[in-house]
Amino acid sequence: MKRYYKIILFLLCDLVALTACSQQASSSPVMDYKLLVKKLQAAGTPVAYAGNVSQSFMNAQGQLITIHGEQVEVYEYATADDADKQASTISSDGSTFTTKSLFGLNTSATTVDWVKPPHFYKQGRLIVLYVGTNNAIMQLLSHVLSKQFAGA
Repeated sequence: MKRYYKIILFLLCDLVALTACSQQASSSPVMDYKLLVKKLQAAGTPVAYAGNVSQSFMNAQGQLITIHGEQVEVYEYATADDADKQASTISSDGSTFTTKSLFGLNTSATTVDWVKPPHFYKQGRLIVLYVGTNNAIMQLLSHVLSKQFAGA
């Protein structure tokens, strides 16, 4: 009987250790607006808040920031899954946004004729849109977020 208690105690200790390790591994912060600004500033880039932005083809309210004198749109979603769902509606060239039904079927599309090339980046709960040709901004966003997932 004592032997069974030792085995059960050993298994419980393993379970507690595994749970602690899995929580530690997933505790890295999810990218959000505040973390983005912090990382941009840590990279030596002055960032200025420039107001709010709303685009009919994006399912979140955006915030405008200014980097190197140019505006960048930052859309923050409730969850990373919500950001992934939004990203899946954007065409690879960044010109078409597809609306999906509750069943995941394409119901309509909006095409945008950008004044300059669009560049979409995604990480965590964010989708970031830069419309322009400044290589320094594109490299900075790729470094802080990841390579662009859509656009020119």
